Amino acid sequence: MDTSMTTIIVGLLIPFILIVASVYWTMKINYSKRFTPIIMLVLLAILVFLVPAILASFGIIGGGFGIAIISVYFSVSLVLGTLVNLIVVFTIKKKSL
Repeated sequence: MDTSMTTIIVGLLIPFILIVASVYWTMKINYSKRFTPIIMLVLLAILVFLVPAILASFGIIGGGFGIAIISVYFSVSLVLGTLVNLIVVFTIKKKSL
């Protein structure tokens, strides 16, 4: 398979895998800690959005339109994952003893 095709497939799968893993984590975690995966996704979305800009300003990576599009794509994907997690959190019922 072509290297660019592999990059595109991996780029599409990474957010999907992170969202599925966080939803699974939300369903398996204690009821009192159910917002932890959501907080992690929000922090990850912020980092994915800001880190490329910071690295480009220090000259560590080359900035440009491609880096901006990728960081926005991953951030939007993680924000959508956060919304999916919120839906899961509010549909989970607390188990009564």
